[in-house]
Amino acid sequence: MNKLRYPEKRYLSTYELSSSFFQELGIKVVDITPLRKVYILKTEKGNKILKKVDYGVDRIEFINKCIECIQKNFPYIISYNSFKSGKKYKEWDGGNYIVMDLIPGREATFTNPIELNMCAKTLANMHIASRKTLGEFDLHVNLEKSVVKKYKEALADIKKIKELIKSYKFKNEFDCLYDNYIDECISDMEKAIELITLSGYSLYRENMKNIVVCHNDLAEHNFLFSNEKMYLIDFDYCSIDLRIMDICDLILKGIKDAAFDFNKAADVIKAYDSVATLDKEEYKYIYILLLFPRDIYTIGKDYYHKQKGWEEEVFINRLKMKLINEEFRRGFLSKYKEIFKDKLD
Repeated sequence: MNKLRYPEKRYLSTYELSSSFFQELGIKVVDITPLRKVYILKTEKGNKILKKVDYGVDRIEFINKCIECIQKNFPYIISYNSFKSGKKYKEWDGGNYIVMDLIPGREATFTNPIELNMCAKTLANMHIASRKTLGEFDLHVNLEKSVVKKYKEALADIKKIKELIKSYKFKNEFDCLYDNYIDECISDMEKAIELITLSGYSLYRENMKNIVVCHNDLAEHNFLFSNEKMYLIDFDYCSIDLRIMDICDLILKGIKDAAFDFNKAADVIKAYDSVATLDKEEYKYIYILLLFPRDIYTIGKDYYHKQKGWEEEVFINRLKMKLINEEFRRGFLSKYKEIFKDKLD
């Protein structure tokens, strides 16, 4: 059992675990065990996952629709259980709960390059499956907003953060560390916006073959080995978007704790491409998305907008690690341009 961190304990304490609640769910519980932000329920009908979600019914129904569409062609994901009402969720005391069957198995390990490449192939197969059923979605409503808009919003936000830090008469350690790097961060953002604006991104985004259900949270604990199959779980952050968003997410998650190992990234791209062929232009977009300093911007946003309940020391330590990684990221980007030069012209 993984050790529970304080924010997870705090979230788990908001769960309803009374006998009347489980009776309403129609579940006879034998034992309860916490895991990250969910509870594992040992029941008379097998092991279940109880999850309290912090989003509304519309979001639950959207995620469920994505899962059901994918499952038509790719069964290796976890689906929501239905309740007596026919709904996939239970509203209780102001909260929304979902229940899923637990898939027994072990998490993938990104430090193992073979397993990381298997994750890339699993992702490609999930994308292919989702694309076959996209006709069930209204893309005018469901398609995620463009990267250009997101990046411009992020640039405007970090410039406000810069002005905020500048206004401080007394700066703490986090302020000083962030302030020392913020100009380089802004420069990378501006360059990424320039490159994607001058590219054929708008046309690429209009091509239906590039649009899939994106998972958007491709951490190693969301890939499970079970009965010699690999499952992709936890679609809380899924969206209808371009497949390169997921590809870059997997690359970043797979290499940021390995000194931005270029060979690992190249192998991920190769593994994905072996299942779902990448176009030449997508190599350019991968470079642009990895040029954008996502990790540095995100921790600054979380800190200055109070979006995480971490202790000050946690923020400082995480920022220090990300700043160390920035040197490796820049080396990676140089190598990427060198190796994939013919695809970036």
